[in-house]
Amino acid sequence: MNKKVNDDLRRAYDAYSHGDIQGAVASLDIDQEVVWIEPKEFYAGGTYHGLQGVIDYLTLAYAATSHVLNVPEEIIEVGDKIAVFLHFQATPKGEGQPREGHIADVYTFQDGKIVQMQAYSDPIEARKALGLLH
Repeated sequence: MNKKVNDDLRRAYDAYSHGDIQGAVASLDIDQEVVWIEPKEFYAGGTYHGLQGVIDYLTLAYAATSHVLNVPEEIIEVGDKIAVFLHFQATPKGEGQPREGHIADVYTFQDGKIVQMQAYSDPIEARKALGLLH
C-alpha cells in the first residue's frame, strides 16, 4: 500500500477528530467531482457531490457533536479502493447518548485522486462489498 496515502488518511481522521474540517480535507487528494456517500442512519447522512459537498457534510456532522474520535484500526487496499476500518466515539450535543462502535469508509481512487467515498455503518458489509467476505 502507498504509505503516503495511508499517512494522509490517518492525518485526515485525526484532523476531523479535532474539528479541523479544512485540515481533514486538505490531507486528502480529493477529486473536485467526488461522490461522498454516508449511510442514512448517520447524522446528515446522504449523498454529497463535489469537494464543497464533502466539506458541507463533514461540517454538519461535526457540528452535531461535542466530542468525536475516529481511530483507524486497519487500512487495506483492494484494487482501486482503500478501506479504512474505524473505531469511533461520538457524543452528540444536547441530550443524546454517547455512541461508540466500528464503521468503515471505502475510498475509490482514479488517477491518484479520491473519486468516491462510501461509508458503512457495518464493517462486515464493507468487507463484503470489497469481496473479502461472502
